[in-house]
Amino acid sequence: MKRYGIFFCGLFLTVLSLVSASGEVREIPMSLVSEAFSGEVPPHPRLLITEQAMAEIKGLVGRDELAKGFADAVVEKADRILKEPPVERVMTGRRLLGVSRKCLDRVIHLAFAYRLTGNRAYLERGEMEMVAASGFSDWNPSHFLDVAEMTSALAIGYDWFYHDLSDEGRKVIQSAIRQKGLEPGRGNAGWVRGNNNWNQVCNGGMVLGVLAILEDEPELAKTLVHRAVNGVQVAMEEYEPDGAYPEGPGYWVYGTSFNVMLLAALETVLGTDFGLSEKGGYAASADYYMHVTGPTGDYFNYPDSGRREGFQPAVFWFSRRFDRPELNWHQMRLWRQQNGSSRMVASRLAPLTLAWYTGKTAVPQQHAWMGRGANPVAAFRSS
Repeated sequence: MKRYGIFFCGLFLTVLSLVSASGEVREIPMSLVSEAFSGEVPPHPRLLITEQAMAEIKGLVGRDELAKGFADAVVEKADRILKEPPVERVMTGRRLLGVSRKCLDRVIHLAFAYRLTGNRAYLERGEMEMVAASGFSDWNPSHFLDVAEMTSALAIGYDWFYHDLSDEGRKVIQSAIRQKGLEPGRGNAGWVRGNNNWNQVCNGGMVLGVLAILEDEPELAKTLVHRAVNGVQVAMEEYEPDGAYPEGPGYWVYGTSFNVMLLAALETVLGTDFGLSEKGGYAASADYYMHVTGPTGDYFNYPDSGRREGFQPAVFWFSRRFDRPELNWHQMRLWRQQNGSSRMVASRLAPLTLAWYTGKTAVPQQHAWMGRGANPVAAFRSS
């Protein structure tokens, strides 16, 4: 990004010396994080997509049949959401997670549909959803995944809708992100440096939240980003050395998707992910996901993974980030089979597919793959 061009080259070289490609956890100092924040605060939208990226997406939708089918499915889902009442604070046992996920699903589809079409019905319904969630007594910090996903929902909606929200709605949502999302997450909980998907989801949610309100909380942003870029390395170590994820393909989707959002948001806001995407095992993990997915679309579903492959936006991020079109081959096969159907947008993060879609794919040539690490796995196929 141009606003960081003055210092970015030096920052990038420094980062490469701090984050080992082999996966070793190396502390990224606060001085480096502060330097990344020294440029001008980017305008909204800045989380995951920018105004320029959205213009490119609209152009792609206008000329690519698959992209148009996907965009139509997003808009149709947003139309269905218009008819549903806003979320309520209804616990399931000790969890609010289902409500948080529903809110994220609704907000990201409504916000993306609004940016695609300009239809104010999506804006008004999205603001209603976020204000309703903002009015909850809390987001259930005792089970912090609930807070992380709700914070992600309001952060993305606040950012993507920002200029068109009512003044009161913007104020209410910003306050909720800070008080019900970020404040409960400021302590040194176990997830901060945990070695599983909680780390990725919770650090990811906190980063999305604080970058959404960066103008108002610049010092808190530095603190939480510094903590996250160091803490998330512990979870990213689990992919070493070859990308195999010890929790299986289902949890690969969950943890990796939020890890991807964390890195992608750092890139769109700060112009750097501090070299984290270059970590060897993490960078190779889309190979793992591709090889543990069979030709029928079923997973090798260990240890408690679901059986069936779904449509996963994170795969497109890997394919784009590393210019490896073969990584999305399974996903593109599904896309062609389901284009325009509601199954395309079953994932609550589905609209991000269009942010990372390049239109390119290729047939994988590797028929045997092995991943070492905490839970080794090998895959062999005839074609």
